[in-house]
Amino acid sequence: MKIVVTGSTGLVGVSLVKRLVAEGHTVRALCFDDGRALDGLDVERVRGDVRDPASLRRAFAGQEALVHLAAVILIDDGPTDVMRAVNVDGVRHAAEAALAEGLQRMVHLSSVHAYRTWRLGRPLTEDMPQCDGPPSPPYDCSKAAGEAALRAVIARGLDATILNPVGVLGPDDHLPSHLGGMLQKMHRGVIPLVPRGAFPWVDVRDVADAAVAALTRGRTGENYLLASEPFTLAEFDAGVRAHSGRRWRAREFDVRHLGPALWVAAGLRRLGVRSGFTKDAFRAVTAELEVDSSKARRELGFAPRPVAASLRDALDWFAANGKLGRRRA
Repeated sequence: MKIVVTGSTGLVGVSLVKRLVAEGHTVRALCFDDGRALDGLDVERVRGDVRDPASLRRAFAGQEALVHLAAVILIDDGPTDVMRAVNVDGVRHAAEAALAEGLQRMVHLSSVHAYRTWRLGRPLTEDMPQCDGPPSPPYDCSKAAGEAALRAVIARGLDATILNPVGVLGPDDHLPSHLGGMLQKMHRGVIPLVPRGAFPWVDVRDVADAAVAALTRGRTGENYLLASEPFTLAEFDAGVRAHSGRRWRAREFDVRHLGPALWVAAGLRRLGVRSGFTKDAFRAVTAELEVDSSKARRELGFAPRPVAASLRDALDWFAANGKLGRRRA
C-alpha cells in the first residue's frame, strides 16, 4: 500500500514509518523541518506543512492511505494560536486533502486528552464526553476540536478512524518527547522531587502497531483508546535509578501544596522562561486515570507491553545513542 505519514519525524512517526517499511509498504514521509530521524529508512521525504492545504494536496497525490500524526503539544499557558492552527485546522486540511485526492483510508492519531480525564471515578471508554472548553486545558480542547473537524469531513464521505493513545514512551525518541526529556533529566540526577499520582502510558511501538491495524480494521468514524497501565513518576524514577546506578530516590510531594510555586513559574513564563512547571502539566500526570482499551484489543488486536519494559527500552535507546548525558553526583 502507498501510505503518506504526517508528523513522521516525531516519536510515534519514526516507529510507525519503521513498521510500515518492514511490512513492505511504500511510505511517503511529510517533513515539516528536520528529517534526520528518518535517516537510513527507505522512504520518500517531501516537504509540507499541515497549515498549508496546497502542500498537503501535493504530498497526498497518488497515495492510497494517510496516517495523520502531526500535532503541537503545549503543557503550559503559552500562545495557543499555533496549537489550534495545527491540531484543529491542520486536521481539517489533512482530511479535506485526503478526500480530494481520493485516498482510501485515513487514520488520525488524536489523544486521550480529547476526553475529559480528571477524576472520573470509573475507567474511561470511547463513549464518554470529550472536552468542550474550560476548565479543560487548551491542548485538550484542541484535540477534541480536531476530531470534530475530522468528523465533518467523514460526513462528506472520507473513510477515517481515530486513535486516542495515553502518554507515549519508548525508543526512537529523537526530539525528545516531554516524557523522554524528563527521563534524561532523571538520569542526570537533576529532578529531586516528583508529584504524587499516576497516569496511564503506552509503548510507542504498540501505538504504531495499532495504527497499522487501523488502516484495514478500524471502523469508519470510530475512536480507539490505547493504554497499557498507570505508572507513577516515582516508578519512573525507580526504573531510571536501576538503569543509572543512582542511589538516592526522588521524593514525592502533594501537588496541592504547589500554589505559590506555580504562581512564580507563571510569572517567569511571562518573562520568557519556560519550564513545563504548570498546573495543567501536573494535573495530567497525577490524574489517577484508568482507561479501558478493550475495544482496541478486540477490534485492532491491540496487545500493549508492560510500561516497565517500555521504560527500559527507552533508556537503553537513549544510552546507545549518547542521549543520556553525564550523571551528577
